[in-house]
Amino acid sequence: MSNLGEQISDLSNTAEIVENKRPIKLSPLRWNRIKQRIEGEVMKRKYKIYLTFLLTLFLTSCGEPNIENDCTLNGRGIASCDFRNTGKVKGDACFKAILVRTHKSYEDYRVKLDTDSVMKQIWLDPGVEWSDKIGSYIESQGKVCSGIVESKDIVQRSKDIRPFFFISDNNTKGGHDINMFCNLGNNRQSGEWYRGCSVVFERVEDN
Repeated sequence: MSNLGEQISDLSNTAEIVENKRPIKLSPLRWNRIKQRIEGEVMKRKYKIYLTFLLTLFLTSCGEPNIENDCTLNGRGIASCDFRNTGKVKGDACFKAILVRTHKSYEDYRVKLDTDSVMKQIWLDPGVEWSDKIGSYIESQGKVCSGIVESKDIVQRSKDIRPFFFISDNNTKGGHDINMFCNLGNNRQSGEWYRGCSVVFERVEDN
């Protein structure tokens, strides 16, 4: 009897295992609900990816360029510049040169070597008529332009920006040689042509 009972118990357990291994069949309604949930999750992920893309595109497109210049001018009127774009987007810029007379003579230059302090005095007392007086100035009619500079990039440009004009009180223009305008004298002690001037590069519209 005991053997027969054990056999019946084993058959019962086997039937339960077979029953558990049968594939699960879902009703059409339940399958549609699961399918909709899966499709909904997929759409949510696609939407998040799309929003991230739009946000990245917006952040990279907003902002402004900031073109900084490091320019020099030689006695032939040629400007040589390093342009750096510290802004977030690409851009360009153009600059003209302004030569401001800062010293009357070589003797004056020897006494006032600090050109920056002289320039500060000039800005406080503008409007001096053009001549060899301190504060007079001439400016280039040409300009040196950076061209398109990508964000965080640096480019080098050189250009002849002559002629240099002065503007008189009656608003008439006249050309001027930069060497003669800035020179402190004809003797050797006077040194380089630019000692009598300070060179300022001012941004202008590129038109």
